Order: sequence, then C-alpha cells, then structure tokens
Amino acid sequence: MKTPVFLYAMTIGTMLYVALGTNKKWLIIGAGLFVLSDSILAINIFYQESLWGSLVVMMTYVLAQYFLVKEMIKKEIE
Repeated sequence: MKTPVFLYAMTIGTMLYVALGTNKKWLIIGAGLFVLSDSILAINIFYQESLWGSLVVMMTYVLAQYFLVKEMIKKEIE
C-alpha cells in the first residue's frame, strides 16, 4: 500500500500547490480543507479512532467540496 498512498498524497499535495498559485480565495480554502480532511481521516483510521474525528472529517470534507465547487462555478460565470 505504500505506492498507492504515496501517489494519492502527491496528488492532493499537487492540488493544494496549484490552488495556492491561483490567488483564488475559495479554491485555496477548499483545497486546504480537503487536505486537512484527508489528514484527519488518516489519523482517525491508522492512529486513534474517535467519533469526533469522523465528525470533523465529514465537516471538513463537505466544506472543502462546497468551496471548490463555489470557486469553479464562479469561474464559469465570469
């Protein structure tokens, strides 16, 4: 599983890096929340499972998707 995990980490890391280079506030927030969500998920699965961790994962994931879509829709309208 080391290779798939490494590739996935590189993928979301690249997403955050590209978002940071855009100067688009909602895109940066969405990408940051997405990375945070996956980081908390990994801790919750592999280190210490908790109900609060699962709740925070879902909250950050939903917010990340909302902000990413919000910025992309805004871009389409412009």
